[in-house]
Amino acid sequence: TWLFQPFSYLLLSDSYTGEDWLESFEGKLLVIHDRYDKVVPFSCGEDIINDSKTKEKEFWILDQGGHIAAFADPASPY
Repeated sequence: TWLFQPFSYLLLSDSYTGEDWLESFEGKLLVIHDRYDKVVPFSCGEDIINDSKTKEKEFWILDQGGHIAAFADPASPY
């Protein structure tokens, strides 16, 4: 699939982003993000929390060293 990745913008659009949904969401929100995530920048997790209008929200900041490291490591407390 790597051969087609440079052209993925032709097939995918931003019409399915969660920005509109996030503005109207009123339920409980939990964002779990690792500071050292190399796949999704930490600032994206911060943006979700900051842009959310819901009153019940939590932001769990992890320091496990990666995108899914906290959940993939059996020794992790998560």
